[in-house]
Amino acid sequence: MKISPQSTLSSVIELSNFSQSVTAIGEVDTGTGNTEIPVGVFIDPTSGKLNLGLTRTESDSSVNLNGVYSGVFGTQIKYFEEELVTSDEALTAEGFKALKEKYPDLDAEGKVVQPSVTNDVLSIPTEPPQTLYSYISNPPFSTTVQYRVTVYYNVFSTSVNSMTREEHEQGVVRDNIRSSTFTVSQTVNFDESVPYNTIKAYYPDA
Repeated sequence: MKISPQSTLSSVIELSNFSQSVTAIGEVDTGTGNTEIPVGVFIDPTSGKLNLGLTRTESDSSVNLNGVYSGVFGTQIKYFEEELVTSDEALTAEGFKALKEKYPDLDAEGKVVQPSVTNDVLSIPTEPPQTLYSYISNPPFSTTVQYRVTVYYNVFSTSVNSMTREEHEQGVVRDNIRSSTFTVSQTVNFDESVPYNTIKAYYPDA
């Protein structure tokens, strides 16, 4: 069994849409003389969870990864709920106290808040609407994501049902099904389009 591409997916830019597939290619099994028939291809990050902006579509003979990478760099995005009051100084307890003292009436209404900080624009709530007011990028501006691709296949004359993701995640071993595991990588880059893509990701009509 082999896969295509064998080890490297095309590089992408953070928050830019992409779609790429990995296809299983059966070979002749030396033991049975039969051609290996894929019955399930699954992709998983080698560490952590699948990026929030990505979707995987898995089938008997291929898997497609599509969407956008988000939050993969040391980006700092500051935001707060619209119609509320905040400031950078309010990130500290002392600054937050001073802000509340500056606006006692608004504070009494619960409208004085501390800003929120994230590195992932897709994690920012859209309801209620938020105001993004600060965006800072820090190096490195390129990172490599590693994936494990698992191909299940049949080399016997007896037909078998397709493997499911649930079976894959549970480590189910079924009769007449073998598996091969491959490692592929994908480079995610940051460039001058990323700040714009960040705005578009949260304010699609901007």
